Amino acid sequence: MISFTSISQETNIATVKVLSSNANQQDSVDYFKLVLIHALNVTEEKYGPYQLENVDLPYSQERSLSFLDDPNGLDVMHTMTNQSREERYIAIKVPLLKGLMGHRRLLTNVSNVGRLNSVKNLDELRSYIACQGTHWPDSDILEYNEMIVARVLKFEAMFDMVSRGRCDYFPRAIQEITPEFEAFRKDHPNLAIVPDVMLQYRSPTYFFVGKRNLALAQRLSEGLSTLAESGQLDELIKQSPIGKGVFPLSQWQNTRIIRLDTPTALGTENPNYWFDVGL
Repeated sequence: MISFTSISQETNIATVKVLSSNANQQDSVDYFKLVLIHALNVTEEKYGPYQLENVDLPYSQERSLSFLDDPNGLDVMHTMTNQSREERYIAIKVPLLKGLMGHRRLLTNVSNVGRLNSVKNLDELRSYIACQGTHWPDSDILEYNEMIVARVLKFEAMFDMVSRGRCDYFPRAIQEITPEFEAFRKDHPNLAIVPDVMLQYRSPTYFFVGKRNLALAQRLSEGLSTLAESGQLDELIKQSPIGKGVFPLSQWQNTRIIRLDTPTALGTENPNYWFDVGL
């Protein structure tokens, strides 16, 4: 998360406040911070120097987003979009993961692998309960598709619920599921990944800034567009630890895809802003 909260009168350097860390998703946080740095760097000649200030906010997505309204809170935050968030904040509409977040594999209890792997379509999957975050746009998307969703406030609790059979599966993006599986199976050895089924829906992850922060919004829009159009964003994703195991994208072409509709149209149609996952 980031914004031009203040400018040093002595050095004329803009300070951008960003989210510091997330113990369970540190590779992801590091990736988004790297993209932010590149977007600010490619616009530095036009907009001037900057410095990042890390802010620790151990809150839910929705609570953390609210700090974008606080001049002393956050300047920028990455998160999935939805209509409500785009109305309340400024969304920088360059998908930071080029659509990867909308390709979801299923984490489950090992006892459920066979049944879930045999699911052929959305109607069959509606018989099972998905764990999702309380305020996540994903929860709204699944419910819009008439799926059963157990909304859970704490991220770590969802792995425990899958392990205990309190929900049947936990959809995770293709760049998230393997590292999370490796991390959480230490405490939950009965976790498993469904090998041949994937959900797919349009779900851009954007940087968001507060409505007051027009200058930063313009700078990030220009910087991110440059990264996407030049191919630099592709390389950042592929070279990041979050890209490990995701590429080549052709490996997913034989996966059984269950496509979901979204409540509202999300994201640009610019082909430079989306990966072709070969599905």
